[in-house]
Amino acid sequence: MQEPSTEMRRRLVGWGVTPAGPPQHTRSSELMPGIRQGSPVMLKLALVDEEERGGALLDW
Repeated sequence: MQEPSTEMRRRLVGWGVTPAGPPQHTRSSELMPGIRQGSPVMLKLALVDEEERGGALLDW
């Protein structure tokens, strides 16, 4: 089973998310299923500029 990256572990703590399965790694991101305040969540860590720009668009 793969372990979450150091950056993902930092984000899990920062968001108060408890891991609920193994991380999924793609060419462009790292995804981590978890539980936050009793609800299922999926944290996504962008690994390429294109993904980061897409996240900025979602914030807009």
